Amino acid sequence: MPPKVSTDHRVWVALSYHETKNAAEVIRRFRRQFPDVSPPADVTVEAIYDKLVATGSVLEQYKGHAGRPATSITDANIKAVDAFFKTSKQPTIRKYAAKLNLPPTSIWRILHKELDFRAYKVSVNQLLKQSDIDARMTFEAKMREKLITT
Repeated sequence: MPPKVSTDHRVWVALSYHETKNAAEVIRRFRRQFPDVSPPADVTVEAIYDKLVATGSVLEQYKGHAGRPATSITDANIKAVDAFFKTSKQPTIRKYAAKLNLPPTSIWRILHKELDFRAYKVSVNQLLKQSDIDARMTFEAKMREKLITT
């Protein structure tokens, strides 16, 4: 797939095509004007101009609007989730989702993506005793001996 044509290049292409009405000539001029950028195809040149004539704009229509819109992640829901999770001692996503009548995944997305909350995981470390260190050194010596003899 060829690279996308930037907005500045789209404007230049539309103006050049308006002058010449020839896609091949626009491509030649594009190569001279922008030697480090690969030129658009002739159908792209014509499509950019046709879009300018039809809509008055050369911008990409769906840029930033791909996919299904997020309906649960609103400013009101973000504020409500933030207030609840800051005041509760042991909040759970499932209980709060039931209270707010939102899916638990939406609560999770608000917490992670909007509020940057992460689950706190307790790490359990055991204190090493002298016998643990001695056993480790013994094991290391036996393994070294086996490697040398084989």
